[in-house]
Amino acid sequence: MKNIVITIFNEESRTYEALSLLKQDSQNLDIIASGIIKNNHGSLEIKDGFDLSEYDDNWAAGGLIGGLLGILGGPVGVLLGSGLGMTIGTGFDLDELEDNQSVFKQVAQELGENKLALLTVADESDEQLLNQLLMKEGAVKIIRKSYVDVQTEIFENQELEKQLAKAARAQMRAEKKEKWHAMAEAKQQELSDKLKTLKRGK
Repeated sequence: MKNIVITIFNEESRTYEALSLLKQDSQNLDIIASGIIKNNHGSLEIKDGFDLSEYDDNWAAGGLIGGLLGILGGPVGVLLGSGLGMTIGTGFDLDELEDNQSVFKQVAQELGENKLALLTVADESDEQLLNQLLMKEGAVKIIRKSYVDVQTEIFENQELEKQLAKAARAQMRAEKKEKWHAMAEAKQQELSDKLKTLKRGK
């Protein structure tokens, strides 16, 4: 079964060691891709990784991991990291959009300051093989989701980002309309004053 395995670490050196072991034993463990991210003062920092599929030139650029990183590092990820369950000013409630099993909520909750996550895509026949390796390397939390479930969440959150952008534009227009109206009236008055000056000049 193809899974996304998100492993939380406290120590950077042990995270890199785990990544190295996964790459060395990728055939036996059926690893497709794996990479490290870090919570660096609230910003998502993309570290080292590898991808044995068509995105091998840049492990973070495409595929499931690329989609996951796109959400975590985008507006939805920012909102999740800023406080789960908060009500977004545009009228969306994250509790309505994400259930407690959301991989994005789980990562936001577990990836604390200076913690690292090892994101791995694997075609697993026996989950214990990967679990044993990760726990031996100091993993503090392992989150496992099916490939299909995570990809479904990515599609859902990409749609949410579009809705957020649309709602933000509408909110901006509503907030700025009165200001823009006043500016237009000022321009109109400026034009009237110029016309009066021209008439007096005649």
